[in-house]
Amino acid sequence: MQNIDWEVSETFNSGSYVMRGLPEKIGLIDAPFKKSIVKKYMWHFWGDIPDGELTVLAIREGSNEIVPALIVPSPEEERFVWTYDSPGGPNNGADASLPSNMQLDKKGKWALLVYLGEKYFDNIVVEVN
Repeated sequence: MQNIDWEVSETFNSGSYVMRGLPEKIGLIDAPFKKSIVKKYMWHFWGDIPDGELTVLAIREGSNEIVPALIVPSPEEERFVWTYDSPGGPNNGADASLPSNMQLDKKGKWALLVYLGEKYFDNIVVEVN
């Protein structure tokens, strides 16, 4: 956690979309994060992509608490989860992609630490309003 660069991740173009993340490695279609609002986000991956399910650990700047950001929608009750499915095929210029629902419950900068299978892949820093 000490090695996180807390600058909000850059934006870049891929396909017909603006992404936020690291060009040619990892990105989300750039959409605002609003505190405590569940929203669908499309993950995109490039390059040597490890096999395995997507796991996202969320850390807010100034905190050492690691929380889940992924949400499983349910008619009864939405619930936070650590892990989603494995990425699927190419999409929007990326080598692999995966839709997910996410929610972050406090304003500020958040680092989304991304693992595929057992391997750390990279992180994206977002601003939650």
